[in-house]
Amino acid sequence: MRGSIRFVTTGGAVVRNQLFLRFGAKGRLPTFAAQRCESRQPADTTMVVDILRRPRQSREVFKTVLDDESRGVFQGKIIGARARRRPTPRWPRMA
Repeated sequence: MRGSIRFVTTGGAVVRNQLFLRFGAKGRLPTFAAQRCESRQPADTTMVVDILRRPRQSREVFKTVLDDESRGVFQGKIIGARARRRPTPRWPRMA
């Protein structure tokens, strides 16, 4: 698989971007994002990348340009294939 995800955000009273990506095909998936905030505008970006098989390549680039009292927040999480192989612990039931 070869492709990319790109988005640009300008304007809006409150800007909230959410990306939930499940990545299982061969290849790479670059993600590019740009935000511009003016005066007191808040912008929030949340991203979760779920990598199903190894080896995969993913590259994320996020840029935010702030003006005056504006705020920009980015939070992201990448879940790798290796973490999936661990069994979930089984706790004994307490009566």
